[in-house]
Amino acid sequence: RQVTSNRWFEKMDEALPGLNICPVIHGRNAEEMKTHLHLTEIDEGDTICFGSNLANNKDRVMGGKPRPKPKGPKPKAAELWTRIIESTALLREGGERPIFGLGAGGMNAAPLAAILGCNAVDATSWRLNSQLKQIFDTEHRRFIKLGDDTSNYHLPWAQSFLRDRLDDPEYPFHGFTLDELITGLRAKTAAGYFIRCTHNISESNRDVDMI
Repeated sequence: RQVTSNRWFEKMDEALPGLNICPVIHGRNAEEMKTHLHLTEIDEGDTICFGSNLANNKDRVMGGKPRPKPKGPKPKAAELWTRIIESTALLREGGERPIFGLGAGGMNAAPLAAILGCNAVDATSWRLNSQLKQIFDTEHRRFIKLGDDTSNYHLPWAQSFLRDRLDDPEYPFHGFTLDELITGLRAKTAAGYFIRCTHNISESNRDVDMI
């Protein structure tokens, strides 16, 4: 896989001059990734990508609905984070190399990846969470659930969080009443999805400012 990946990187880099083509570094652990990095002919300051495999720890979601659970045990989150911590430390090589963390874009995971040294992550979870009627609360690092079957938006911590956001002039829905906001967030229409997406993006931006 390492040799094949290097060949494809060289072909793409040749065919698309002037673009920032980034190689993906493969390995089951940090040492294997380091070996691959040294096989890849790139300059010290060039961006590299590596896969965190964090997504393997979660149920797959497509079209807003979880897929059937796969057979067999999921990898443990602690093991995956240990791999990410060790890999970023080795791959950064003194802290100068930019890293793109593939699959580490969850709303809880992205800030941790950034703190570890990733300069970018790929993320669609803010959109999928919006489809599943979930919005993120950066103060408590948890999701507020707004669906009919499982909901927690009525709990004191969630209500307090939403009131605080509505009092913030920077919040996209500042000026709404709490009842109006919850009605919008719970709506089963495209407008409800849009409101949840806007909230989740706003919370991601707060994390970026904090980091």
